[in-house]
Amino acid sequence: VQVDGRPIAKRGKLSGSKNVFECPRCHKRTLSLNGTAPTCDCGEEMVPLLQPLIRGGKLVGRLPPVAEIRDFVLDQIQQRKLALDE
Repeated sequence: VQVDGRPIAKRGKLSGSKNVFECPRCHKRTLSLNGTAPTCDCGEEMVPLLQPLIRGGKLVGRLPPVAEIRDFVLDQIQQRKLALDE
């Protein structure tokens, strides 16, 4: 974070390394501070959503094909639409 061009540290209640996890069954999301995958209320083990893409200027993650990204986004829209309809 920068303020007026100077680097400055953020302060908050949840400082430190975090990851966001999602349940593959019910799509509920949660934040984990210790990086271990929690178990969802529905019983399914949650999967991490944040994955490294670049480290030290080198590509370390997989870039999915455009068709796969499109299918993922359409699935997410459908899941959210169903949740709103209920």
